[in-house]
Amino acid sequence: MVQKQTLQSYQSLAQKVLRGELGTYVSKVEVREDYDFADEEALFFEAYLKKDAPRDLGKQFVSAHVLLRRALEALGEERFPYLNTRRPVGDNEPTEMILKTPRREGSLARRTSAR
Repeated sequence: MVQKQTLQSYQSLAQKVLRGELGTYVSKVEVREDYDFADEEALFFEAYLKKDAPRDLGKQFVSAHVLLRRALEALGEERFPYLNTRRPVGDNEPTEMILKTPRREGSLARRTSAR
């Protein structure tokens, strides 16, 4: 039986994987559990990029997403990992970039307890 990892361990894993692919452009990574558009449990990762990150990270982003998915599967995680990047604009206010993963109403914990 595979032991389920904590969100903190997933955050650390994601930071390692994403920094491996996107380099030092990643300042931090956050993760949360929620339901996706198909009402399936999923993991949502926010990678915060530094101001000097190039605008053209498309291939690296896709590669990072694939590697993150594989690393999670190796731990026995079955939920799909959605990945979103944010970069600072103006007064370091993050802005969404590349792929938007909308937040759904209600948290995973509240919805799980209602089932």
